[in-house]
Amino acid sequence: MSSDKYIDHVRDARKRKSVLKIKVLAIRSGDSEVPIFVFEGKTDIGPYEAWIKRISSDFFYKGIPGEGKAQVLEFRDSISNVDEEQFDSIYFFVDNDFDGLRGYQESCDIYCTDSYSFENYLAETEVLISVLEDELGCVSELNDIEQSVSLYAKVSQEFLDAMRQVNFRLFLAAQYDLGRGRLDNRINSFVDFDLNAVRKKYSEEELKELIPLATEADDHQIRTASQKFSEMPEPMKSFRGKYVLSFFLAWLDRLAEARRSGAFPFSEAVKVKYNRAAMTERALASRSPIPTGLNDFILNIDRKVCS
Repeated sequence: MSSDKYIDHVRDARKRKSVLKIKVLAIRSGDSEVPIFVFEGKTDIGPYEAWIKRISSDFFYKGIPGEGKAQVLEFRDSISNVDEEQFDSIYFFVDNDFDGLRGYQESCDIYCTDSYSFENYLAETEVLISVLEDELGCVSELNDIEQSVSLYAKVSQEFLDAMRQVNFRLFLAAQYDLGRGRLDNRINSFVDFDLNAVRKKYSEEELKELIPLATEADDHQIRTASQKFSEMPEPMKSFRGKYVLSFFLAWLDRLAEARRSGAFPFSEAVKVKYNRAAMTERALASRSPIPTGLNDFILNIDRKVCS
């Protein structure tokens, strides 16, 4: 077996639902009753912990990271009709993406974001205001805060407009299972931007290379998907979260530079403590709104309404 094939084999092995079963049984061997939360991946652990602690500070659970949405949903389905105590009190957390629960049944044991993913919540205006007041030292400079928020509303809309075709292509792939290739997560592959403006930089043909599909959609599929896509809620919540968060963090870097130099939208130059490395998903979640429905989901588990 070649080294590439071996690596692919190892990756595939990690994504089997049996891996999650082993992790659950390991926890159950030490605690037969603790609620077990199964997440899509490692990056979900921090934000959800921050949100859950804000909902109920003394709520205790054990978290398990999976290797993607498919693995989590398949594992949930495999234990749904298993009448064994070790598989009681297991709950699942997935991103809505563009395909929701992929046809699996809704129930009180699974939480699905109303946004594309948890990352969308981390780029909300509330987070920006918190950074402005704390790291950028604008707590008593209301005009600077107002101008910064207004500027973010403008440039984030320009970003979303520039990324509309990108997200529509992802939507097409999810709707018709067109065999999407590995994604390029670098937003500078799609846009050029500074603090004050965003500019689209890809052509239609370049987009096909940036987001390769095994099969291209036909005209009927494009028309049908276009109608559904236009009916989706606000792009800030429904477009791909990794792109939204990546833009937000890069824009915050530029905002901090403006604060240090006193450039617009700020009234004077100030030495600030802003540190990009501190802008982790967990830290941002502690400042963000709690995702819609998560409060009731957690409290119902705590009250044993869902078990």
